[in-house]
Amino acid sequence: MEHSEFNRSMEDLFDFERLTKNKSEIPTDIYAYIGDSFFNLIATFHSIKDGRTKTVIANRRGVELKRASGQKKLLEDCMEKLTDEEKEIVKKGLNSKGAKKRGNDIDYRYATAFETLVGYLFVTKNWERLNDIFRTPAL
Repeated sequence: MEHSEFNRSMEDLFDFERLTKNKSEIPTDIYAYIGDSFFNLIATFHSIKDGRTKTVIANRRGVELKRASGQKKLLEDCMEKLTDEEKEIVKKGLNSKGAKKRGNDIDYRYATAFETLVGYLFVTKNWERLNDIFRTPAL
């Protein structure tokens, strides 16, 4: 498969054009859902290091990042560099219905806020900001 063919198939896989132009119409919990999925892939890939690690070790590393406390730490590490718009997205995620489903579990609420931010940046194709966030010391 040529490079251009691969790019076209990836664009088809992530059909951003079918999403509403007005990104504010997308529910916060959908952003969190997308962000959770995308972040799971990032954390999994990060956990395997150079690819020559044992699965059990990679799983432990991945779990540390994927658990609510790990995501809360990632959000805390990047909060200072967020724009006002991104902070508003985080606030919506923190107060979303999905974040409150475990009551007042603060780690879970911050994890949902982090996932909301990641989902928003992914849907808006803000690759540079995602790269900045994933360059945090926690990763």
